[in-house]
Amino acid sequence: MKKKTIVSGALALLALASVSSIALPVMAATDSSSPTTVKVGKEGKHQQFGQNKNLTASQKTAIDQKIAAKKAATTQAKAEIQAALTAGDYNAWVTAEKKYHGDKAPILSQVTSANFAKFAEAKSYLERGRAMMIELGIKGEMPGFQK
Repeated sequence: MKKKTIVSGALALLALASVSSIALPVMAATDSSSPTTVKVGKEGKHQQFGQNKNLTASQKTAIDQKIAAKKAATTQAKAEIQAALTAGDYNAWVTAEKKYHGDKAPILSQVTSANFAKFAEAKSYLERGRAMMIELGIKGEMPGFQK
């Protein structure tokens, strides 16, 4: 059994080494001076593959505008979803969910007009529970309470 494991490990290392020997020269040959995909994440805005280079002021402005528009649309859609839940309006909730998550959102096949009231009630309990956890100083320490 040990011999088989050692052989498997050696083969895996050999495969990794051969892939690396192909990938590294290809990566080195690519032109890193031309902008390609811009990564925007927690590390900061305007990051291109983890580095802040080659973006003009107009490109940065365009990215900032896209981010702001996306945040505004997300905030609006979440507000519409919450308003529909609070009002108990199934049709408005479906419209808001489709706007935010798309037509094929799994939740739309799980929540129907028949069980919507119970779903809205459960969401209400969840939000109240989250608020209570935050009051207690428990934030992000329990599954389901990461908000």
